[in-house]
Amino acid sequence: MPLELEPGLIRALALGLPLLLCLGAWVLDPPQGRRLGGVIAATLWVFATLYPVQLLAIQQGWWTFDAVGGTLRTFPVDLWLGWAVLWGALPALFSARVPLAAILGLALLYDAAFMPLCAPIVQLTPTWWWGEAIALLVCLLPAQLLARWMQSQHHLWARASMQAIVTGLVLIWILPDAVLTQTNGNWNHWQAQPHWLNGLLLLGLFVVSVLGLWAVGEFVQRGQGTPFPYDPPARLVTTGPYALAANPMQICAVLFLLLWGAFLGSAWIAFGLTGAIYFYNIGFAAVHEKEELELRFGRRWLAYRRFLARHSLLSAFSRRFYTPRRGA
Repeated sequence: MPLELEPGLIRALALGLPLLLCLGAWVLDPPQGRRLGGVIAATLWVFATLYPVQLLAIQQGWWTFDAVGGTLRTFPVDLWLGWAVLWGALPALFSARVPLAAILGLALLYDAAFMPLCAPIVQLTPTWWWGEAIALLVCLLPAQLLARWMQSQHHLWARASMQAIVTGLVLIWILPDAVLTQTNGNWNHWQAQPHWLNGLLLLGLFVVSVLGLWAVGEFVQRGQGTPFPYDPPARLVTTGPYALAANPMQICAVLFLLLWGAFLGSAWIAFGLTGAIYFYNIGFAAVHEKEELELRFGRRWLAYRRFLARHSLLSAFSRRFYTPRRGA
């Protein structure tokens, strides 16, 4: 008779066990610098790509979930986070010592032993190995390659492209899907809007996306780095969109979510998520710019900021319309 565990215990172990293993590995050999960046980037990749893989598995009938509370499209969030740590952070902590083929084999053995024990939360079908194989190839393998490439500073365009994919999945799909699910919204709201409005919104989304990708390309080509804070450009980038703003990617993300929220008819997406990005920008990003960039680039960074203060579009607009007249 197969061992059956309580659903609450299954969900606790699915998240707690990977976290404990990761914590132990972290304490034994704390990651720093690019190695830490690789650990974070690998976890984010698994988190972002695991969601569409799980939805595909459910659609194809490889497995289903039967959980109450704490789910997104029936996918338990605790299993999701545990999987991201197990396939992202934990292997990346051992990337210098364990070959990639061994990591893939160990992950396969772990799932072969653990997933059947997750019933009834996870209900496997005889074809579940297809889903496992796709998850390994789409989620785990690229995540660990990304972690290794960040540490070795190889494959710059691939690193930047993978970071852009993660950002796109999170901003376009995962976060909006979570918001729409919790606010009783739906992805079909645009069908009730006028065609001309949808056309304008889609055009705006296209322009903003191109500008954001252009900024990423400038980081790669001119700066020889990526937007990820632990994988930054080696040279100060002041060309392209950076000739007009110091944070064009954050600006594009805010504009994108405003337009995307309008297209989907969700004020929560338009203003709630953009508010989160705004607070990130004035919090972490502002501190990072003031301390890290000034330390790395010194007077060049300060001169660039002074240039933007005088020549950016926003400053030109403010001088044109808000500069007091003499004697005012």
